[in-house]
Amino acid sequence: MLSEEEVAKGAARIRVRSQQAQEDTALFYLLLATGARPLEVARLEVRDYLNADGTVRRTSSLRAEFAINGRSRPLFFRSARLDESLDAYLGQRIRRGLSMSGAAAYRGLVPDSRLFLS
Repeated sequence: MLSEEEVAKGAARIRVRSQQAQEDTALFYLLLATGARPLEVARLEVRDYLNADGTVRRTSSLRAEFAINGRSRPLFFRSARLDESLDAYLGQRIRRGLSMSGAAAYRGLVPDSRLFLS
């Protein structure tokens, strides 16, 4: 198990070395916070993380069609570091106009677009 210090150091390294620091840091925290596998995370959609009103879904689920083993399981988004990093990444997407719906729901993002674009 990683200590808080090790996690913080890992995130700091990502921020310094990555060309997509906000996205990669959010991905790092999501992997650690949920235990989801990289392919499962790649399949997550905006609506899996956000409620329609733009708030974070604290309890969500990894749908069976996205799960490696084909079985749905709960996902818990209850990490302050994850929230902070995903908010920064989604804010960057919004400023760049990536996968925008034009509606107010889901912070203006297309709800069935991938949570991570790259």
